[in-house]
Amino acid sequence: MKSIKFYIDTVVFLDYLEKRKEKSIQFISNLSDNNDWIGYTSWFTKLELIENEQALKHMEKLALEEHLTLTEIVRKREQRQLTKEQLKHEVDVVDRFFKKRKINIDAPKENVFNLAKELQSRINISAKDVIHVATALENKCTCFVTGDTDLINTLREENIINATTPDDVNKILNNESFLYDPKSKPEELRGIVVAILRDNGCGLYKRCNECGGIIYKGTCTQHGKVEIYYDLCIQMTLYDGIMQYNLYLDKEKIEEFFNFTLDNAKEIATEALDQEAVLDYLERKLKSKYFVVKAIDKMNWENRWYVLSIKHDSEVTNKEIVKIHEKWLEINNTS
Repeated sequence: MKSIKFYIDTVVFLDYLEKRKEKSIQFISNLSDNNDWIGYTSWFTKLELIENEQALKHMEKLALEEHLTLTEIVRKREQRQLTKEQLKHEVDVVDRFFKKRKINIDAPKENVFNLAKELQSRINISAKDVIHVATALENKCTCFVTGDTDLINTLREENIINATTPDDVNKILNNESFLYDPKSKPEELRGIVVAILRDNGCGLYKRCNECGGIIYKGTCTQHGKVEIYYDLCIQMTLYDGIMQYNLYLDKEKIEEFFNFTLDNAKEIATEALDQEAVLDYLERKLKSKYFVVKAIDKMNWENRWYVLSIKHDSEVTNKEIVKIHEKWLEINNTS
């Protein structure tokens, strides 16, 4: 698995520094502990955090030294009167925070400004937000993490970048379809299904109700014994006689293209007293058949394709299918 790049919006850092939200604190802490997670943010974030620290120090001074009321503090909050030492101290606080953490700070670039202007010409977000979004895109970040749900909805609706709150990072990462570039151009793949992967997290399987992670041996690796829900997917290998492609179909795609629902899968597993029976059924339905597939390449795994559509091609003869299958067997038996 390749590293996952997270762009972190200013509000998430504020949650951490001011100890406002547990999920933001947990996310920033996990970022330091997980070698596959890389944090990115903008130089503008740093300025916003410094401004916030200085504003808090100013209001603290008004309250403790000048004994002003809340109404008076609000009225004078923009009339900052900090000494040079106090100003520098708050800059140092923010500098120390970033030095201790695995977060890349993007320097000002002309490309980012040009991209920000282009984004402002077609989506309704503020100048501050557009700098953050442009920086995330410039650095090819996988996920934009923010506490601003309006911004998340806009980015999703406009298909700009995958976006989520710190609360939902684990759930989103455990959703296979999320980790594909929303701007990827679908490609057409053709070939026969030569293998169905049999692994934990294939066919009918269980997920943690808290984080969406796959349940192993009755427990979630993050939350232990938890309430679960069932999910359905197929991971299979398509071979065209030259290249092989690892395909992923989620529950929605299976239901849409094969008329096979989660309830159908549960029924098969219950009757057979074995969840493997679901994969047996799907294997009979798919293996050694020729399909035309539209799919997008996954960002964080080599040669992993998320299926957008799949159609059986009945015009390919059995003789052609056997020839392709024999070639695949020959290659895999000698490799």
